[in-house]
Amino acid sequence: MVTVYHDIQGVARTASTDVLVEVLRALGAPLLGPEDAPAALRARRLEVRNHLVPPVRTGVPGRPVTVPVRIPAAESSRRLEWTLHLEGGGVTGGWSRLADLSLAGGGTLEGTAREVRRLQVGEDLPAGIHRLHARVGARRGTCHLVVAPERAFGVGCEEPLWGLAHPLYGIRHAGDWGIGDFEGLRRASEFVRAAGGDVLATLPLLATFVDEPDGYPPYRPVTRLHWNEVFVDPAVAPELAASPEARAALAGLEGLRAELRARPLVGYHRVARARHAVLAPLAAEFFRGRGPASTEFRRFLASRPTVGAYARFRAARAAAAREVEAPGGPAGPPGGPIDPEALARVHVYAQWLAERQVDRAAREGGTSLLLDFPVGVHPEGFDVWRHPHLFAAGVSVGAPPDPFFSGGQEWGVPPLRPEAMRRDGYAAFREALAFSMRAAGFLRIDHVMGLHRLFWVPAGRPATDGVYVQYPAEELAAVVRLVSHRARCEVVGEDLGTVPPEVRDLMERRGFRRTFVLGFALPDEGASLPAVPEGSVAVLGTHDMAPWPSFSAGDDLAAEARRGRIPPEEVDGLRERRLRRLARLHALLPDGPAPALAMLGRSPARLVLASLDDLLGVREPQNRPGTGVEEPNWRRRLPLPLADVADEPAVRETLRALRDARRGRDEVSRRPARSPR
Repeated sequence: MVTVYHDIQGVARTASTDVLVEVLRALGAPLLGPEDAPAALRARRLEVRNHLVPPVRTGVPGRPVTVPVRIPAAESSRRLEWTLHLEGGGVTGGWSRLADLSLAGGGTLEGTAREVRRLQVGEDLPAGIHRLHARVGARRGTCHLVVAPERAFGVGCEEPLWGLAHPLYGIRHAGDWGIGDFEGLRRASEFVRAAGGDVLATLPLLATFVDEPDGYPPYRPVTRLHWNEVFVDPAVAPELAASPEARAALAGLEGLRAELRARPLVGYHRVARARHAVLAPLAAEFFRGRGPASTEFRRFLASRPTVGAYARFRAARAAAAREVEAPGGPAGPPGGPIDPEALARVHVYAQWLAERQVDRAAREGGTSLLLDFPVGVHPEGFDVWRHPHLFAAGVSVGAPPDPFFSGGQEWGVPPLRPEAMRRDGYAAFREALAFSMRAAGFLRIDHVMGLHRLFWVPAGRPATDGVYVQYPAEELAAVVRLVSHRARCEVVGEDLGTVPPEVRDLMERRGFRRTFVLGFALPDEGASLPAVPEGSVAVLGTHDMAPWPSFSAGDDLAAEARRGRIPPEEVDGLRERRLRRLARLHALLPDGPAPALAMLGRSPARLVLASLDDLLGVREPQNRPGTGVEEPNWRRRLPLPLADVADEPAVRETLRALRDARRGRDEVSRRPARSPR
C-alpha cells in the first residue's frame, strides 16, 4: 500500500489508521485492530519467504526466463526438480543441484537463514503463459511465466488515422427500438468509412443490469466476458422467418417501438422487456430446430465456455427480481411464473445473436472498432459471483479529492486482489481482455493507472478516506501485450488527470498509446500551445465533459454553478479565462469544432476522433460525474438519425477539415503503413 500520496496540488495525504486496517483486512490480513499489524506483517513476510518460487515471472519470446528459487541456506546441497508446461502444449523438465545455481542479488534473506538462487528456464520460449512446477524435497511451488513481446501490437504503425466517436446507445437508425444496437454499430461503421474515416469508437458494450437504482453506467458491467443483450436487434435474427410467434410479437410491439424511437432518452427497462418478448420465441425456435447442432454454434460455445453459467446466473437473478416478465412480454398478461431454464436459454441465444452481430459489424463495417475496457465490474455481477476470491469485499475503487471532485469519487466497483490475481496467473484478467480485443482494432483501457495502483475506499466511508493499493504493473502490462498481439489490437491507455510519472514511462516503454484531450490542455496566457504526444489518440473532450459547442462557449460552467459545484460569482471569471485560453489556439473561436479538430488532425497523433455530439452542436454531456438519477446520464440519443447526419452542412465541413488535415499529415509521414486491423 501507498500510505502517503500527493494530491493534484502536491499536498501530502496520509491514510488514517482505521482505513489502513480495513483495507489490509480486505487484502486478507488477519487483523482485528492496529495492534495486530506487526504480527500480520511478520506472517506475510514469512509466507513470501516460504514460497519456493514466485507466482509470476515475465519474459520475452526467444529468451530464457530467470526464476528466483527461495530455499533455506542449509538446503543448498539438495537438488531442484522442475517441469515446464507450455501453454500451447508440450512438457519439458529437468533438475539442477541448488549449489550449481547462481545466487541472486545479495544472495541471502534474513541474514544467513535463507538464500535466493536463480533458475534459468527455456532457451527459446514462445509467447504465452506457461506453468513452471518446481520441487525441492517435499517443498513445491508453481510459477506462471508470462512471456510477451516487449511492446504492444501496432507500435511502429503510425499512419495518421481519424474516426468518429459516440456511445452506441445514442445512435439512431431507421427501425431501432429507441436505443442504438449492434445493427446500428454496423451502419455507423459504414458511415465512418463512407466519410473517409478509419475508426469507430464507442463506450463499453458489455452486459449491464437494466434495473439499476442509480442509472445505467456502462463502466460498471455485470461482466467483462459477455455482450450487452439490450443492444441485440431481434428484427434481423435468422430464426424470425421460421417463428410466427416472434413475428406476431414484433408486430404487436410496433407502436411501442415507435414511441421509444421518438424519445430523446433511452428507456432501458422498457427496451429490455420489449426485446425479451421477441427473443423468447426466437430462442424457443432456435433450440427446437437444428441451431444447437450447427458447427457454428458449437464453435461459439467452445470460444465462450462461460456462456452457460452466465445465462443461468442472469436467469436466476431475473426470476428473483422480476427483471423481465414471462415469455410473451409486455404484450401479454403481466405476472406468471418464470421458468429459469427457459430464461437461461434465452440468454444463451441472445449472446449467440450478439456475437454474430458484433462480428458482422467488425467485418462488414469497413472500419476498425475502438472499444472500451472498464476498470471494474458490478459488485453483484457475474464476475464477482464466479470468482469471489479475486475481489476484495467491503471496499470500492475510487479516486481521491481533486479540484473537480472535492469530496473524491467512489465508483461502486470492487477492486481485484493483486496476490489472488498472481496466483491464478492472471487468468480472469487475460480472459476479459481477450473478449473485448477479439472484435476491436483498438482497446482503450479505462484508468490505465490501475495497472500500477488503485484508490481503495472502505464501505461506508466517504471517498476522502481511502488509500492507494499497489499492483504489479510490469506483470499486468505483459499480459496486456500478449493478448494485444494475439488479437492484433492496439492498446490505448486513459492517462488523464493526476498520473504519476511511472505510469507514462511504462506506457512509453511498453507501447501503450496515450490519450490527449484538448479541453484539458488549453494553454494559459503566455504559455505555448499544447504538444500532442506522438502516436497518441487525440480528442476534443470526453463523455464526462460538455460537448465542444458548450465547452468552448463556457456554458457548462453555469450548469456546474447551478449544481453547487462552482460558486456562482466565479462563473464569469472562469468563462473569460477559458475563452482567452481558447483564443491562444491560433484564433480558434467558439463557433464550431472544425478548427480545433483540424489542429489535432495536423498533429503527430496516431488517431484523431471527432464526437458526433460535437459535430451536431449538442450542448449537454453524456454523463455528469458525481450525479445519479437526477441527471439523464448514459441515456442521451442523437438529435438525428444516422442517415441524416451527413446531410448537415456543419458536419460535412468539419469532416472535410479533419480529413484534409489527416491527409496533409500523411503526406509528410515517413512511417510504415498501418496495421491490417
